[in-house]
Amino acid sequence: MMATNRSKVEGVVMGMFKRPFKVLTGILIQLIIPIIAVAQSKYYPEIGKSVPPFEFTKFEGPVKRELSNNGLKGRFVILDFWSTGCGACIASMPKMYSLSEKFKDKVDIILVGMEEKQRSISGLYKVIKEKNNLDLISAYDSLYFHKFVHSTVPYLVWIDPQGIVKAITTNVEATEENLINFISGSSFAFKDVSFAALGNKTFTIDYHNPLLEDGNGGLNPKQLFRSVLYKWELEMGNGRYSDVDQFLRLYSKNRYQTTRANLFLLYRLAYFGTGSYLANDISPKVVLKTRDTSMFSFSYSGNGKGLYNYSVEVPIEEASTDRIMRVMQEDLHKYFGFKVKIIDLETPYLALVVTDKKKVAKIIGKNGNEDSNWGPELRKAILFNFPVEQLKVYIGKYLPDKNVIYDETNLQGYINISMPGKQLTELATLRASLKKIGLDLKPSHRTMKTLVIEDDSN
Repeated sequence: MMATNRSKVEGVVMGMFKRPFKVLTGILIQLIIPIIAVAQSKYYPEIGKSVPPFEFTKFEGPVKRELSNNGLKGRFVILDFWSTGCGACIASMPKMYSLSEKFKDKVDIILVGMEEKQRSISGLYKVIKEKNNLDLISAYDSLYFHKFVHSTVPYLVWIDPQGIVKAITTNVEATEENLINFISGSSFAFKDVSFAALGNKTFTIDYHNPLLEDGNGGLNPKQLFRSVLYKWELEMGNGRYSDVDQFLRLYSKNRYQTTRANLFLLYRLAYFGTGSYLANDISPKVVLKTRDTSMFSFSYSGNGKGLYNYSVEVPIEEASTDRIMRVMQEDLHKYFGFKVKIIDLETPYLALVVTDKKKVAKIIGKNGNEDSNWGPELRKAILFNFPVEQLKVYIGKYLPDKNVIYDETNLQGYINISMPGKQLTELATLRASLKKIGLDLKPSHRTMKTLVIEDDSN
């Protein structure tokens, strides 16, 4: 559309000069793009070559030498790149600390966090550090993060004492056995996630277009069956899902798709239309009555396990949330072969209640500019002019257990609340903060819709 409009303008304004203008534009584009691509690819670390120059100036932890490619020569080094949104990175930190302590005489394991404007990665690490009693070297640098990391994290660069890159891996390969081989100079098995191995196979996903159309999300992956269902792989990037009705509103009236989804999530979407464990009347528990439960095991670390990309499209005249969900149910049965039923089951939940009306009256806000800055890494987490109906989602966001939260406050409108961010991760401390503003999360039980998945004897 843009090229057509520009042609019309050029035809009117430039007349006979239109063709030279278009030729020059094409030459410029062809020259600029290869230069950028070549320059960037030259900086990414390559296995068997010297690590590109780096120097971290913002850091914490037991640092004994300059954190640079020259300052670390003579030591075995593992640069462990991570970000605030990487759950697998955070989950592996206790393991990395254990390895760091065991091999500290010869190996420096250095966390390298990507700094972000919206969220403090150093603040998040402080929460993780205190909770897990860690003492790792932790550097923060967006410049070198983007120069080293070309796809997703976790992303580990293994460097020998001569400054030669020996491996580029995910955190799955960070094991005691592999570190022993690394130090001794022996080879060890790993999935190469370097730019040289994956750079030309890395794909982004456009959620406004179907998966696999014009290379959207990959070129000719191994398809399991069509609607489309295929296995997620590392180079396909981070996952994303929306409730079925939300996706139909935002992206397409007759198509639904989700990426990097485990089997539990696919079944919840197919039968409830949502993957959220905060949804009212829907239990977070799924009852498995199958002889073999291995299909339901999954991992978000490394290349992933038990994770899928799925897309379904129906004729526009038949499109609806119910229709999409029925097709998803049929697809899951055709491929995985399980029988599903929904039962009413007594289920524990947390009730958000008012305990002190006078205190609550002080936090009632007005309809105005909404603001939120909410996370465990923050000194003070804030919700300002925030819709009451969304409060339960934010309150339960960082609790370690999947608790269904019911809003039983009968409050309407908007609220203003603040509390220490570090109190968001534990139920006891969260309840203590809520009580100060006249609210509480009280454990209770109620009947909820629960998925039961069992073998199909037919």
